[in-house]
Amino acid sequence: MNIETRKTLLINWLSKLNNEALLNRIEELKQEYQAEIPLEIFSLLDTSNAVDSSKLIEHTNVRDLLS
Repeated sequence: MNIETRKTLLINWLSKLNNEALLNRIEELKQEYQAEIPLEIFSLLDTSNAVDSSKLIEHTNVRDLLS
């Protein structure tokens, strides 16, 4: 299963989740993970988000490029 499919399945699962304690644990994990990311990465992400989507390059899967 590729990462895109896994993320989609996880998002769908999260959207249906009604367990407050589990949601709190997931939010804590998110905050811990973000604390490990250097501020420069967040700066680059902010810059990327500010770019007009018509000027972005679409990413492809390596398997797609090789086939």
